[in-house]
Amino acid sequence: MLDVATIDSITSLSVAPGRKISAGSSDTGACLWAATTSLALQVTSFTETQIAPKFAVTRPGFKDVADIGSRAIGATTTLPGTAIKIASLFVDFGTYGLLFALNSPTASVDQDVQLVEKLK
Repeated sequence: MLDVATIDSITSLSVAPGRKISAGSSDTGACLWAATTSLALQVTSFTETQIAPKFAVTRPGFKDVADIGSRAIGATTTLPGTAIKIASLFVDFGTYGLLFALNSPTASVDQDVQLVEKLK
């Protein structure tokens, strides 16, 4: 999906190769590229049916992100008691969806958008 060099160039994290994470009841699986135990990028995939509810509820702090997929919303928060930001971006591509969750001191929704653009 994404290679280490691409992730590193956008995030400056020096991540390890991606590790697959098994699917849960609300997703089809995920991949984690970790730099440390708290700095990482995780991309979670969803079916069309699974992603729809993510957009049906109001998520505090989330704003529309233009020109990505059919629809996208993103937000950045800070992990309590740390300098680590969490940038989250939900993207609906029409037939499937992805969640990008980037944890780093400089994480931004813009970085998530750049990663999505590398998938094209």
